[in-house]
Amino acid sequence: MDRSQKREAVAELNEVFKTNAVVVVAHYAGLTVADMQKLRREMGKAGGTVKVAKNRLAKIALEGTDAASIGNLSSLAVRWARPP
Repeated sequence: MDRSQKREAVAELNEVFKTNAVVVVAHYAGLTVADMQKLRREMGKAGGTVKVAKNRLAKIALEGTDAASIGNLSSLAVRWARPP
């Protein structure tokens, strides 16, 4: 991932953190590929999205948001759903 891709990822996550009423950040360590695929499918059916983010990029994206205090977590999987 080059710097421009990292900037894009940070901007996208920052927008997610700023514009969604609910964002769930979770540790995904220990999930198998099959478990992660099932989670993505189920979230998609429910109108949500699952994105695995590099820890450092997620922490940068959290800066300046109401959720900045969760930046100390690691192994992030970010889930969100756009409001109807």
